[in-house]
Amino acid sequence: GFGPRPDALLCWAAGLVLAAYEAQRRGPPTGAAYDPASGLLHLPGSWTPLLLVLFGFGLKYGAGVALALHPQLRQDSGFVLAASSAYGALSGVFLGRALRLRPLLLQLLPQRAPDPRP
Repeated sequence: GFGPRPDALLCWAAGLVLAAYEAQRRGPPTGAAYDPASGLLHLPGSWTPLLLVLFGFGLKYGAGVALALHPQLRQDSGFVLAASSAYGALSGVFLGRALRLRPLLLQLLPQRAPDPRP
């Protein structure tokens, strides 16, 4: 939305990586479990995804309105970098929440015998 700006891309990527790392390091959600008999992953209900989606909508809507009313903000580095960082962080939170399930999903993979070679 801001054109080819390496600084905006860097801020987006930094927000994504930092938020994903922070969100995933908490481990699987309490109550999450894999049931091998049914092959299903059970996750407890939560309001968090809904609130994150609403926050993302509000962020995108607010930035769009600000840019429609003040097109010169596309050239304002502070606005561009802040919006890019926020978009990246929001994406990172969703990525981190998915990565939190990795330990449970690894149970789905067949166990391999250790390599006998030294």
